[in-house]
Amino acid sequence: NFRLIKDRYIINSKFNISKNDKIVSVQYSGDTHNNGRSVLILEFKTGKKLVYKPRNVSIENGFQEYITFFNQKLPNLNLYSLKVVDRLEYGWIEFVYFKELKNKSESISYYKKLGVLLSIVHSINGVDIFFENLITSGDNPIIIDLETMFHTSIENNKTASPKNSLQNFINSSVIGIGILPQPNRGSDEM
Repeated sequence: NFRLIKDRYIINSKFNISKNDKIVSVQYSGDTHNNGRSVLILEFKTGKKLVYKPRNVSIENGFQEYITFFNQKLPNLNLYSLKVVDRLEYGWIEFVYFKELKNKSESISYYKKLGVLLSIVHSINGVDIFFENLITSGDNPIIIDLETMFHTSIENNKTASPKNSLQNFINSSVIGIGILPQPNRGSDEM
């Protein structure tokens, strides 16, 4: 509560949530950090929501800057960049609302953006971008949990079996990120 009170000015300027907008609900979400503190989703009287993360959010901030870089280099790209306030020990992040794709045009745009996002995540060795870590908001695929960016594989077994070598090769490709569909083990369907 102290952090919210202390940061109300910056929250107003970054997320347009007035200091007079009262909290009506708080939901726990995700993993705990820093001695058991939880990620919180704050909902305000106006219906706006805000995510509080009790850890450093510099990765989230840096990733949004990376997206902004690509948007500047490719002006028609229009990847969505989340608003982030990094307070070193904790941070505030824009809440992403799920929105269905409305039509074929939005669907085409979504999958083009998802392909670019896949490439961007692969360029920084990101993994675990599926299920609740990727939110669809209209034609915008948005990654909301970035703790698994800059993933490095320590294992370098030169005597690995062909099966393990193949699995390591697949995991180091874009398939290892988790966005692309993968057949289940033992499945004969593709």
